[in-house]
Amino acid sequence: MTSTLGKFNLQIERLINDLLKVFPSNIDIKLFKEKFLIAKSANPQLILLTFLKYGYPYKNKIMDKDEDFFLSDNLTKEILNNEDLKKDIKENGQLIGENIDDEYILNKALNLKDLWKQMDENDHEVIWNYFKVLIVLCERYVNEKR
Repeated sequence: MTSTLGKFNLQIERLINDLLKVFPSNIDIKLFKEKFLIAKSANPQLILLTFLKYGYPYKNKIMDKDEDFFLSDNLTKEILNNEDLKKDIKENGQLIGENIDDEYILNKALNLKDLWKQMDENDHEVIWNYFKVLIVLCERYVNEKR
């Protein structure tokens, strides 16, 4: 039986793979996938904890399918200007040992605006479903740890 953490990471990987199917030549998604796989092998919990800290606070926007979650420049700037996040990015970059600019990768991961605008309604629905599942898995993970 797969753990909640395993299910969470599997959903992230499936989301990335689905995005690559729709945008096979998108270099940002390819780089994000590489970073994800490295982080997952180094510390599987890191991805869930990062989403919990920086994605979960937007639960209501996600559950309500508020496109502002994907389209707002302010949301991306708010997250990227968070001093705790900048510290996490630096630490994660050192942990992973990559020369790729982690802040750039995170910005691309959070700011799906360009991709979102190119997707049709069916693609939007798929993305919303992924994010809703991620929210549920985060809640389940936190409840298991209590």
